[in-house]
Amino acid sequence: DNGVNLLELGSHLLSHWKLLVSAPILVGVVALGGTYLIKPTFTARTTFLPPQQQQSSAASALASLGALAGLAGGTANIKTPGDQYISLMQSVNVEDRIIDRFKLMELYEAKFRFEARKMLEQNVRISLGKKDGLITVETDAKDPQLAADIANQYVAELRRLTSELALTEAQQRRAFFETELKNTKNKLTAAQLALQRRQAGVLAAGAAAQGGADRVLAHVEAGADLRRGRRLRHGRAGRGGQQLAGVERHRLLQLQQRLHP
Repeated sequence: DNGVNLLELGSHLLSHWKLLVSAPILVGVVALGGTYLIKPTFTARTTFLPPQQQQSSAASALASLGALAGLAGGTANIKTPGDQYISLMQSVNVEDRIIDRFKLMELYEAKFRFEARKMLEQNVRISLGKKDGLITVETDAKDPQLAADIANQYVAELRRLTSELALTEAQQRRAFFETELKNTKNKLTAAQLALQRRQAGVLAAGAAAQGGADRVLAHVEAGADLRRGRRLRHGRAGRGGQQLAGVERHRLLQLQQRLHP
């Protein structure tokens, strides 16, 4: 039975050998033509060493991640500084800036921003080397230049975030002292202005008082001059009366002598 079945199968295949040969060839040609019709996808890769920071600033940045949980998209699995940097690069802040910079919502034909973020995450892969500690960013795009630019922009965004987070204690003290110095200068300026206004008011009051004193002195002097004038008139009048009385007495004596010689 088995021999009969194999013979029948062989004879059936031989009768359709043209179809068996031409069909795979035709499918291969169609697939090859389809590969030329489909636009290729390019992958750009960049590898870099994570920023090396001092222990104090690294600790400060790690402590800041507690407040940036919403920004970094979850920090529960962060074990090393490399994981921290990857979490920052996958944050909503970085993804939104990249989407806006390269207009990915139009490129991905996304109606909402979360859809553009999801498609960006599908086209971007960020990994940390376990042995060398290097971070690798791989980006897929139809345009090779766009893929390279997006990968490089992830590195630039990481540098921006680390520069914002990596404030040393000395820089923090300097910022504090600069703020205090500015406030002190503003208070000193306000005090100087208040003192100048007060001095101007004192001078104005002194000038007004001096003018009043001058007016009083003028009135006193005028009164004194008036009294001196009155005394002079009275004195002149007295001397004139005495002279007149002497003349009358002299005439009276002359008459008496004539009457009684």
